[in-house]
Amino acid sequence: MKRTRIYLLVGAGMLLLAVFFFVREREPWHRGHPLSYWIEPWQNKNESPETVSAVYAEMDQRAVRWLAQEVSWRPSVLWAVFARSLNGLGVSAADELDGDRDRRPQAAMALARLGERAQPAIAALEAATRTTAGRRAFHARYSAMAALIVLGREPKEKHLAVLLDTSNPQKWYEEWNVIASLGTNGIFAMPVLLEIAKSTNNIIIKAQAANLAGNLEPRPEFAVPLLKQAMESPPIRETGLYGLRRLGTNAAAATETVVGYLTDANARVRWAATNILRSVNPAKAEELFGK
Repeated sequence: MKRTRIYLLVGAGMLLLAVFFFVREREPWHRGHPLSYWIEPWQNKNESPETVSAVYAEMDQRAVRWLAQEVSWRPSVLWAVFARSLNGLGVSAADELDGDRDRRPQAAMALARLGERAQPAIAALEAATRTTAGRRAFHARYSAMAALIVLGREPKEKHLAVLLDTSNPQKWYEEWNVIASLGTNGIFAMPVLLEIAKSTNNIIIKAQAANLAGNLEPRPEFAVPLLKQAMESPPIRETGLYGLRRLGTNAAAATETVVGYLTDANARVRWAATNILRSVNPAKAEELFGK
């Protein structure tokens, strides 16, 4: 019985290898690195923006097919069965390894960056907006929807309407995640976020709107007023400050506001203001704190 089990495990392992190497689209390489290196910012962080842009310009339909495959990723049932059979010790390892393999959000946003070249992957993106597979399924859904917005397959107006309706906080937060996934492509939502900050009485939504505004640079003319308004509410003052940090020196117009919070009654706010001032106005920080 034990020998039979070993044979089954070895057979399952060989089948997994066969599927991985022969059935899947092979990962393309660009400039000495696999494509996954170029779509994951934490891997290519030492590359210049110009180099990354040049690599995206080089990507062809092989890259599109591979990215569509990644967008359609699902946890491996065979791997889970194989891992669980190792006396239960491999279950967490299976989850962790599958999680490391889950590049759906990065693949979706890479397709968005390819523009018209990504048209063959539209069906995969649309399917990903409905996925429930894997521990990070919600990230996959939001990113796929964001990619469809960038590619012109989802109307911005529909998403702005959802964002304006704060009567259902859960639904609003789901839309918040979609807009947040857009990065700077979500700048079209800034006027709506400003309107929400003025009109909503929901302190959590107000805080999240401020937080999102800090992500949608480089439009400080919208983000800074929104964040300053949010900071007027003590419960979300710290959130607003960290939104300014994301804008860096683009938020220098908020210097006096930040300086005012150096003496706030809340120690966490004082600590945040001290650190954020170094980001938004280094010269002022040096004047007050020294080098």
